[in-house]
Amino acid sequence: MKNSDLHVHSYYSDGIFSPAEIVRKAKEKGIKNLALTDHNSFQGIIEAQKEAKKQDINLIPGIELRSKEGEVLGYFIDFKNEEFIKKVKIIQNRSKEVFENTIKELSKRGIIVKSSEVLDTKLKRNNTLTAYLFKFLKNKNQISIKEVKEIMKGDLFKLHYSTEEIIKIINNAGGIAVLAHPWYFKTFLNEVRIKELVKIGLKGIEIDNGGMGEERACSLDKINKFSERYNLILTSGSDYHGDSSLMSNEHKLGANNCDEEIVNKLKLIKTKK
Repeated sequence: MKNSDLHVHSYYSDGIFSPAEIVRKAKEKGIKNLALTDHNSFQGIIEAQKEAKKQDINLIPGIELRSKEGEVLGYFIDFKNEEFIKKVKIIQNRSKEVFENTIKELSKRGIIVKSSEVLDTKLKRNNTLTAYLFKFLKNKNQISIKEVKEIMKGDLFKLHYSTEEIIKIINNAGGIAVLAHPWYFKTFLNEVRIKELVKIGLKGIEIDNGGMGEERACSLDKINKFSERYNLILTSGSDYHGDSSLMSNEHKLGANNCDEEIVNKLKLIKTKK
């Protein structure tokens, strides 16, 4: 039964709703298994778990971590693991540095942005500031994707960890590493690269998050091939950020659910760790 959404974001990253609100909305949508996968943050997990218990929903503690080349989802994370907490803090601090560097670079190009325009004190958005900033500017027709890529080329914008290191961080915290929306990051659609990551401990690859219709469609054959050759679990979810969020687009909660069998496969890997 397609009752599992394995990719949602609360206001602890770049969503607009609290973890508890998202869980209640998931209940309305008939979602049985829900993974909270905030960017570079696990702060909403306890709140989500408490509400999930009330709503009789299976809450999967997750996270979405950014590497130098893309993003990796982690499922069934032990978010109390001390080493994991330390590593996530490093990622968060670097994300803030990148945000500040981006504001300065934009200023040089004549695009003046005040931090207060992007930061909303009602939200907890402090781990995905740069991503939200570019979305904010794009919606105001102040910047193009080409300009974004140009700005992000320099050393000032590089993150600390490789994808291999991110996978190890997830694995060492008892989690299961899954590549997020690989059609966004072309290096993840290279078989040699996939083989390298599988050796490190990659266990899955996302096949649907509701976005990039044409680009995703062009990637499906490769994703399915990787799944078959390397025994990778195919996950999917909404990549939900909120119904009226700048980040929402077509990512509607429950719109890209996967079968409960996928959750059971992830659980099986967890039990073997």
